[in-house]
Amino acid sequence: MKMLLEQEMYSCGTTRANQKNWPTEFRKQTVLKLKRGESRKMQHGDVTAVMWQDKRVVLLLSTNSNPQTDGSVTRKTGKGNEEIEIACPQAVINYTKHMGGVNVSDQKREYYGVGRSSKKLWKFILHFVLNVCLVNCFILYDLTNHPPSTAHGIIPPLQHTETGN
Repeated sequence: MKMLLEQEMYSCGTTRANQKNWPTEFRKQTVLKLKRGESRKMQHGDVTAVMWQDKRVVLLLSTNSNPQTDGSVTRKTGKGNEEIEIACPQAVINYTKHMGGVNVSDQKREYYGVGRSSKKLWKFILHFVLNVCLVNCFILYDLTNHPPSTAHGIIPPLQHTETGN
């Protein structure tokens, strides 16, 4: 996160409690016993560590949101699908709002995976790059091969007419 911020790239992502530089106060979530909607935040420089309790504990590192602002999210309870509003840190809201692209890419990459799993790193990287290239080719194909639409529907393809001279 610090390296990305030095390159003027803001970031936000989930993490695990056993990571190297994760705050020691957040390592044992059972000690904190948060209720649903409660959160704890710690800041080191411009990097914020967030621990938020939803159904499960969510751990985030963020450089793209103000740690002092919180929003709210709507969740369903187990009792008759009743909806409630619970407090949520802005970092979690930003993460869930913008995380979709990576998940969709991973999903498309897994549909028709090329290659096999391997213990050799170069084979794994080769298969990963091939899969990403295939997904990108499909996206480009999908974007360029849809005929443009108008208010009256799809524009028909141009008809070639021969002129008689």
